[in-house]
Amino acid sequence: MVGLVGPIQAVNMGSSLITAALAYFVIPFGSALLIDFICNKVVKVYEHEIFKFVPATN
Repeated sequence: MVGLVGPIQAVNMGSSLITAALAYFVIPFGSALLIDFICNKVVKVYEHEIFKFVPATN
């Protein structure tokens, strides 16, 4: 609920719901996917192997 304070206030201040959804959800997630694709497939800065869970052994 705390993360929705900004978008709710933007709508209350006069922005349309579509504009707020674009600004707070669509553009950030789209750009994150694009940057991930560029860094992973094009530039090959990292591979998705680094995100695999490896349980700790004692």
